[in-house]
Amino acid sequence: MLMGGVTNGEVRGMVTSPDKRSPSYLMKAGFDKQLKEHLRFRLTASGYATSSSVSNTLFSGDRAGSRYYDVLENTASTETAQAWSGAIQPGLKNSIHSYVVNPFVQVGGLEFFGNFERAKGRAAGETDNRTWNQNVGEVVYRFAADHRLYVAGRYNTAKGQLTVGTPDVTVNRAQLGGGWFITPNVLTKLEFVNQKYLDFPTTDIRNGGKFKGYMVEGVVAF
Repeated sequence: MLMGGVTNGEVRGMVTSPDKRSPSYLMKAGFDKQLKEHLRFRLTASGYATSSSVSNTLFSGDRAGSRYYDVLENTASTETAQAWSGAIQPGLKNSIHSYVVNPFVQVGGLEFFGNFERAKGRAAGETDNRTWNQNVGEVVYRFAADHRLYVAGRYNTAKGQLTVGTPDVTVNRAQLGGGWFITPNVLTKLEFVNQKYLDFPTTDIRNGGKFKGYMVEGVVAF
């Protein structure tokens, strides 16, 4: 598979300040094959590049919200001021180049999915680029009739600079859980999560932050 596209890289399709905006280019290439009856392999690579933008939203355009909302906020937190609470905002809103490699292997009901990402860019007013890396490994086992039940484990780490000239910060997340697809569009699941924030500035509320616990969740997809 091959795909290429051009967009403006922003959630709002503004045309003002054209001297501050440039096209955002995206591409994807991949190989996907059912090698045997119970063996499937897929490998994809994606790229995204913008040389300048007023407010690029590659890492801040998710309107679905973040995971573990408001867990590490104080009592003054509001949905507006902390709209992306729980998400990492690298702040690469002006220039950005991002690359992702995704391997996937399925053997019967057992699956492995990986996400290996590197993003480099800067915010408005910054002259030097900053780099962020995210690595994810996920193992899922599906079973029962129509694979309606599953158990899964995931480890996710993100590391990079919040601002130019500062040390890297790191967020590590480990998850174990399982779920039941009541219908193909309705899922109920239970998970245990353990998340840690490392090397954040002392003025950041996430400095030394960590949490762990259980969560029960229902999901409806259309």
